[in-house]
Amino acid sequence: MSSSDSLDQLKSLVSQLQKKIERLESQASSTAQDASSKVGQAVQGAKETVKEVVGDVKQGLTPGQHLRLVLMGPPGAGEL
Repeated sequence: MSSSDSLDQLKSLVSQLQKKIERLESQASSTAQDASSKVGQAVQGAKETVKEVVGDVKQGLTPGQHLRLVLMGPPGAGEL
């Protein structure tokens, strides 16, 4: 085997590895973007749910009920 054959094999191997690296980087980038988007949607959904629950809880409560909610939690909290 001559040195030029070995050199050509090494160049070919480097080229293959570079292509694999580029493919993996693009996959990682798209996966990160998808994950970021999903997390953003989940956070927004959680915010909306909290607003709905807080809105439902605050409507029609007396000051005493508000105080109880702050100090002890909602009725049934802590029961097993």
